[in-house]
Amino acid sequence: GGVILASDFVQIADKDAIKLHANMDTPEINFDIHTYVFIENGEIFIFEMRTLDVSGESEREFKNMISTFEILK
Repeated sequence: GGVILASDFVQIADKDAIKLHANMDTPEINFDIHTYVFIENGEIFIFEMRTLDVSGESEREFKNMISTFEILK
């Protein structure tokens, strides 16, 4: 089963976004899901990372990558 651990409205990459953190626990594996959802100009952009890393390093790298998100015209 899965559970949402946290959800919040955040500002990242100079845009409003929804940030979700969930955990999935199955008989085979336990992992975290980190998601950022942007709604810009009538389009939805979803970035998701699934990780086994409990150190937080993968999450930091993912957040750094998301912080560079821009929409080219």
